[in-house]
Amino acid sequence: MTDDALIKRIAKAYSTALAIRLVQGQDGPFARVIENVEIDHGECRRKLTLDWHLPTLAEALPDYPEVTKADFIAHFHEANPVLVVPIHVMRIGRLMTEFGVEDQKGEQLYVCGRAEWTERAKWLLKVFWTFVDIAPNGLSTEQRARIERAKSQYLSLPMEDVSAAPKIAKKAVRRLREASESGLVLHPGALERIEVFGRYIATRHLTWVHLTRRPGQTVRLTISYRTRFAAEYSPTPSKGSPLRGRRFLHRAIEWVRRAVGQEPFMFRVPLSMHSYCRSYHFTMPSPTGTYFKEQRFVLQDTLRMSQKSQEKAFKKFCEEKGAYALGNEEAGGPIAHLYGRNLRQKKFGDQLLYAYAYVRERPPGTTAAAMWLCLFSASFLWLFYGNWDRLVGPSSTGVNVTTLFVALPGFASIWFAKAFQAEIRSRIPLVNRLGLLLVGLSTFYTLVSSMVARRTGTPEAGWASTLSDGFSQTGVAIFTVFLSIMSLVLIWRRITFHSCYQRLQNSVVKRYMS
Repeated sequence: MTDDALIKRIAKAYSTALAIRLVQGQDGPFARVIENVEIDHGECRRKLTLDWHLPTLAEALPDYPEVTKADFIAHFHEANPVLVVPIHVMRIGRLMTEFGVEDQKGEQLYVCGRAEWTERAKWLLKVFWTFVDIAPNGLSTEQRARIERAKSQYLSLPMEDVSAAPKIAKKAVRRLREASESGLVLHPGALERIEVFGRYIATRHLTWVHLTRRPGQTVRLTISYRTRFAAEYSPTPSKGSPLRGRRFLHRAIEWVRRAVGQEPFMFRVPLSMHSYCRSYHFTMPSPTGTYFKEQRFVLQDTLRMSQKSQEKAFKKFCEEKGAYALGNEEAGGPIAHLYGRNLRQKKFGDQLLYAYAYVRERPPGTTAAAMWLCLFSASFLWLFYGNWDRLVGPSSTGVNVTTLFVALPGFASIWFAKAFQAEIRSRIPLVNRLGLLLVGLSTFYTLVSSMVARRTGTPEAGWASTLSDGFSQTGVAIFTVFLSIMSLVLIWRRITFHSCYQRLQNSVVKRYMS
């Protein structure tokens, strides 16, 4: 074999070895991955920063004696100024917008097209099918023909449709298993490797880029893209009933929040590259006017369980995987930062890991404005109820005073509405919205009740007599009581929100200042 042919073969083998290392994920090919996620209006923007120490030729290809020779390495570097390497794995069928890869200088890297990544995926499949080609067998001609058909199906997986590829992979592996039962002798564990890798290629897509680096050098790459994401709908657990761990009250509250247009306050974001690195950082900014009350890693099956159940399950996961995580006790700021080490999936089909974040309005926020509005309106309604007989009389003085009492809460609502800025109006808590609704209803009811009471008993009463049972002093009293209760609830929320925010801030400051 000439030097040029050998160099091309080793370059192809080097790229294939990196891809196998990335797919298997046993050693975590990347030293560190920093994932920044931004979620807004049904869209998820991800920015991944990869720190990667490219393995040397000897580390990636220990079976090639030529890669240890200095002259050959120098010739290889001269003949291959650009390496084709895999850097990202994604599930087939998911659309990504504005996908791009940059190096540490900010230059855009070339991402391989469909024809090139299909060819390289076939190389990977050929490597695993080698276990079949070198296996001794005493099979008949018909059985060998069936194996060849299985090989053809197996190597065609990258070109197949996303819906048909998994079925074709199962069919090819089934034929191979039948052959192994009929006399085909395979290396121990080879059949399982072929099956797992075939399923992987049938459902996953490897992204390849052209990189102007040499084996053994370090590189920092930045991957960015956008996907659709509905944070208001929690993912379905991978096992059990879709409603497992959820109560009817919780589902009803979520439905009401979506009905009134409130943006979600709980985010469950699936991690993307934690299985391919040793050190993983997850960061996420909070929406305007909010802070993170809770932040932690959770397993997919525990998404709808209580906090204690989630933490217990994840602790067990870390003990089994030899991993650990930090950051769940550092909530309270506008940025969620979680750190994990060795969060790698060691087998295909492991349940997904999620980053769970709970945001809350930063004090004082709209809670204080709604509290003062309800308290102000309740006070005026109590005065109006106590002076009902004098204010609803037929005299013009009573009419003027009644109009004043009814209009004051309305003017107060307009004044307090300034606190609900345009950029945070969708984040107003549900209880604050109910308080504003109750203020509006009580004001309207008081106005109609006063008009009905003044018209009742006059010769031209008409419609007022028919409404006297529904709009009366008793109804005003009921609305006043409910508004007073809402005021007390908002006062309690205002105090607890402030104390919770202060406690979280003190906890973080104490940890870093001690």
